[in-house]
This record gives sequence, C-alpha cells and structure tokens, in this order.
Amino acid sequence: MLIAHGVLEHDVLGSWALDPVTLIGATAAIAVYLIGWRPADGSPHRWAFVGGVLAFVIAGVSPIHVAAEESLAWHMVQHLIYVGVAAPLIAWSAPGAALLRGLGPGVSRPLTTMRRGAGLSVDRMRTLRHPIVRWLVFVAVFWGWHSSRLYSLAVENEAVHALEHASFVGAAIFVWSCIVGPARASGRAEPAIRVFVVFLLGLQGVLLSALMIFSPTPWYDVYAGADALADQHLAGVLMWLPLGVLYTVTGIWAAMVWLGPDD
Repeated sequence: MLIAHGVLEHDVLGSWALDPVTLIGATAAIAVYLIGWRPADGSPHRWAFVGGVLAFVIAGVSPIHVAAEESLAWHMVQHLIYVGVAAPLIAWSAPGAALLRGLGPGVSRPLTTMRRGAGLSVDRMRTLRHPIVRWLVFVAVFWGWHSSRLYSLAVENEAVHALEHASFVGAAIFVWSCIVGPARASGRAEPAIRVFVVFLLGLQGVLLSALMIFSPTPWYDVYAGADALADQHLAGVLMWLPLGVLYTVTGIWAAMVWLGPDD
C-alpha cells in the first residue's frame, strides 16, 4: 500500500541498516543467556528469548528500519515489532536469572551492590514493580516518544533513535512481565490485576491511534510531502488493529487464568 501511494521507493525497501552495535549486542545477549540457561528454566522459554532478541534485530537492521526514516507508517511497523513481538517474548521467557548466571559473579555481585547503594530496598523494589507503576512507565515512554519534538529528534539523530528503541523495548518488557511473566518476574501480580493492566494498555493504545487517525494535520514535520497525512492515518490504523488484536487475545487469556477452569 505504501509503495502504491508513492510513500516509499522500491530501493528503500531493499536497503539494510546493518548496525554493528545492534548485531554485536544481540549476539552477546543471546550468548550470555545460553551460557546461564538451565534445563529447569524450560526449553520454550529459551526459544522465546532468542526469538524476542531476533525480532528486535530484524526491526532494527532490516529494510523496515530504513523505511522508518521516511515513513511514519513503517516507523509504526517497527514499533509494533518492538512492543508486540520482541517485548512479550522476552518478558515471557523471564531471562533475568539466566542472564545473571551467564554474566557470572564478577558482574552480578557488583550489580547487586549498586542496587543496594542506590537505596533500592526490597520494599522500594516492590513498589517500583507494581503493575500500575509499570503501566505508567510504559505510557510515559510510549506517549513521550510520540510527541512531535522527541519523535522528530529521534528520526534526525541516530543516537537518540537508538535510545528511543531501547526505552521502547525496556518499558514494554517491564509492563509485559507483569502480564505474561512468572510470579517472580511479574512482581507476584494477582490474575485480576493482570487483566486490568491489559485493559489499560489497550485503552491508551486506542486513544493515541485515534488521535493520529482523525487528526486533520500531520504531527511530524520530518515527514514532509503530499502523502504525509495519509501516512499518519495509516500509522494510526497499524497501531490500532494489530495491537488491538494482541491486547484482546491476551486479555481473554488473562481472564481465563483469573476465572480458572471451573468457571
């Protein structure tokens, strides 16, 4: 559709952004995880982590990334992969323990010391990991990067763009962990509040996408041209439908877990 409307040229979709930092970082993350992985962690979780990291890489170095520089709709596709594919897979895999084992005591112990030195006690960590706090962090990151100034800055500056992607994935993993993660990773969230968080995620997503779809003017000057408004409307639809389906399916699953097999 985008090519048919002249938003992107064919050569853009054939280009790759083989960023060495992304490739090396992803390879290192998978290697550390596999070193620390134990059979007790579960084979499906292992493949979920690897799949989530690979989804992150695909979104960051494939033609999708190149196209996102010129089209808001393709930028939205990239964000959908981060938020709706990579983050849920990594969150479900609950890789924290395996990563710490893979890093070894020489790294994990200083990290624990730094956490304690920062005053992050057990009670404070429990507060920070509350599902509603996680949702608020995700909303702040998601809406913040979609503001005109920050979004344009991210498109124009590669370092800021990388920060945008990292914060998107980090915030998304943070909130998805309390929905699909095991008890420890979820902050021991109750089944009912998992359903509520999925509802809140869907609500904020619908609101932002509706604002993009029904806006009479383009939001971002960085995407100039006659098709800028149509591109923005398509981006809003892409945010609304795929994520809406994901949140609906996840919400149904969370509700079934909450109600139990006998209800």
